Amino acid sequence: MRKRRAPDCHPERKHFGHGLCDKCYNKWRRATKPRTLEEKWKERLAARKRRANPDYREAWNKRRRELNAANPSIKRKRKHDYLKWRYNITIEQWDRMFALQGGKCALCPKKLYSWGEAPSITEMTHIDHDHKTGRVRGLLCSSCNWHLVRDLYPMKAFLICRYLMRDFDARSL
Repeated sequence: MRKRRAPDCHPERKHFGHGLCDKCYNKWRRATKPRTLEEKWKERLAARKRRANPDYREAWNKRRRELNAANPSIKRKRKHDYLKWRYNITIEQWDRMFALQGGKCALCPKKLYSWGEAPSITEMTHIDHDHKTGRVRGLLCSSCNWHLVRDLYPMKAFLICRYLMRDFDARSL
């Protein structure tokens, strides 16, 4: 059985949390956290109003731009974290997949933009993946990604079928 840690405030008492015994922890919590449901909702509403304020948003975006300019590796870290969380691939695998496709869509000859370089949201590069297996099939332009799940034209349907039947999985790059 694991030996419990003694609290910093009263070593003879049982440890509860934040290095405090249960009585000191509850006293601290009541002093620092909202006590009633009404106070909690007031706090949430105030935070929501603060985030909705354009001045607050502008200041937040300015801080974030300054942070990104001062430390370019932050943007790469965010990209890495997102790719790992969402698709279970690394930045290097994404770059290899982009190079393997020659910077073009896997279905059509349209030029793809590298991560974060798209001039508009409609020209973003999409990572196509199977939702059931998690297999990453390739990089698509916006229109091909849209056609993959929407109405199909005969020639586009042929290209999509051929694309979906291949064994490529970017996670193995």
